[in-house]
Amino acid sequence: MNQWKSFGIDPDNMRVAHDAANINKFHNTVSKKEARTQLGLNDKLSLVVYTGSLKPGKGVDVLIQCANTLPDVYFILVGGQKQQIEKLTQQVKFRNVRFFGSVPPTRVPVFQAAADILALPNTRGSVIDDVTSPMKLFEYIASERPIVATDIPSILEILKHRHNALINTAGDVRKLS
Repeated sequence: MNQWKSFGIDPDNMRVAHDAANINKFHNTVSKKEARTQLGLNDKLSLVVYTGSLKPGKGVDVLIQCANTLPDVYFILVGGQKQQIEKLTQQVKFRNVRFFGSVPPTRVPVFQAAADILALPNTRGSVIDDVTSPMKLFEYIASERPIVATDIPSILEILKHRHNALINTAGDVRKLS
């Protein structure tokens, strides 16, 4: 809303309508163990999952830096194009990051069900910082997995630290880790 107020629009004339997700696609689709079996993953892994775009601002580069400080934690990144994945792969230090690339939307709930933690590591510096409403945020909530996110204003409209997520300073690898 702040962005629109700066253009002289009266906040009393504004309404914020958040995105949403079809809860039936994400809520209790399969158990964590069954999801990991379907994906060929070890049931004993500590698993952080990110699903979504690999574009700058989404924080995937920060998430990889976190993986580089947590070699005993496994990270799965779902989404992105071949060139994006190749570029990000060069930043990985250990064998604890796996890229799945783009998958059909019907498969996304299985990845989220497999997670111990769902990551929403958005960074600052984008023109959409104040207005982005990541669809994955609502999918994550519907998945009923712990969420670790960053303090982007639009995310803070939905998530509250230690209530429904752990919130960290955007771009702070140490705190996010």
